[in-house]
Order: sequence, then C-alpha cells, then structure tokens
Amino acid sequence: MRYFPLILIAVIGLLAYTQHSVDTTIVGHWELDSNAMDISSYGSHGIVHGDPQPVDGPKGGTAYDFDGDDYIEIRTNDRSPAHLEKLASGSISLWFKARSWNVDSTMLPLFYYGRSEGCPEAFDATNEGLVIEVGHGGIFPSENVFYTAYDTPCGYPTMCFDSNDEKGKIRPDKWYHFVVVVGEDYNTGYLNGEELTDRRYNFHSDSASLFFADALAHEKMWFGKGYWKGKELYFDGAIDDVRIYNVPLDAEGVKELYEETE
Repeated sequence: MRYFPLILIAVIGLLAYTQHSVDTTIVGHWELDSNAMDISSYGSHGIVHGDPQPVDGPKGGTAYDFDGDDYIEIRTNDRSPAHLEKLASGSISLWFKARSWNVDSTMLPLFYYGRSEGCPEAFDATNEGLVIEVGHGGIFPSENVFYTAYDTPCGYPTMCFDSNDEKGKIRPDKWYHFVVVVGEDYNTGYLNGEELTDRRYNFHSDSASLFFADALAHEKMWFGKGYWKGKELYFDGAIDDVRIYNVPLDAEGVKELYEETE
C-alpha cells in the first residue's frame, strides 16, 4: 500500500503532461505513416483509394507514395469534415515530393477541398473550394507550387498565389515543406521554412483572406486527387504529414515545423 501514493502521483503527472502536450490548434493531422488516421482530437480518418506505398519520409518515419491513380479521401459521415466549414483563418502544412509533370498541359493535385464533381467546361482547377497543387499547366505553365481559393460558382479563382521565383521552383524527386497561412486580412506561404516574399498573385493580393469557410462547396476533401478542366487528376509522387491549424502560424511556428523530426 505504501506504493499507492507514488503510483497516484505518477498517474497525475502523466495526465498533466498529456493534457499539456496536446496542441489544441491542430484540427486535422494525418501523419500518413502507413495509414490515413487523423491523430488530432477530431478523428477525421481518411479512406485510402488505390494502393499507395509506404516510403521513407523527409523527417523519419514513412510517407505515402502515390503512383498516379491513388488518393486519400477524408470523410466523416459520408462528407468532408464538418468542423472545417466555419474555419475562416488558419494554416495548412504538408510535405511533398513530386516525380514529374507536364508543365504545358497539366498540374499535380496535393490538397483538394470542394466539389465532388468537376465543374463543367472548367478552364483549370476550378472547384468552388481550395486547391494546393504543383504546376498550373496550359494557362500558366509552371514549376511552382500554388494555393488557389474560389468563392464563386465554377468561375475564375478569387485568390491565387504561387512560389514564383527561381528559389520557389519545384524540382522532381526532392522533398519540400509547404505551408499556407490565411489570417483575417492577409495570406502568405512558406516553402522549406522560409516565407515566400515574392509570391505571384494571378488573382487578388496578399490582403485577401480565403479559407475553408469561404468555399461554396464542402463536399470532398482529398490528398493526391483533384480536377483539371473538369477531368480527374492524381498526384505522382509522395505526400507526408498533412496538418490543418485553426490559427495562422507565424514564421517561428513554421520554422519549428520544418525543423521538427519524428
């Protein structure tokens, strides 16, 4: 019996540490470590389509490798996670490694949130939601990473920026960390821990604020799948550690994420 107080103290200490260590700003966290489980408190677990293979991740552990017909669907009660619909500001963080793409005619979808079907007669990745992609072929041939947001029905983007300069070009078979940050009256992006100060805005500017709450469609959320001109496209490469925060991360927070190891 004399050990009981010590055991009780240890249990209380463990509970206090666990509660302290939980990051309540994370509203979705998919490590993609041989599964599509959401380890955040929201439990928005993914469904794996196709046969993505585990490969070495950029920071230890494993990532999922998509070979051009695989993707992950994040679904709760047969729809995209409802708690994201009112998220007007915050951050999306992910790691990716693209294999190859045709800069003149297509793009590679990393993160997709919006319509379940492609917009008819769409001219690009129009989806009434949010898209993170590598490249933007045809209309704007590119080797950059893009964040695009739509709050109009199957129309032109409301906001779109890319990594723009030579430093922001995406090279095949190389790991990159990309973070989109959207505040109340601004937006920005970070590539490999550094803010993209020379972002190119094809639509709107760095004062725009469009996130999940601004989407017209809240039907699907995918990793590795999207639409281009109404046709389904799939990512060719690896994706790892996708996170969604309900706060806009600052430069220090992004740097910590980039330097974090498993």
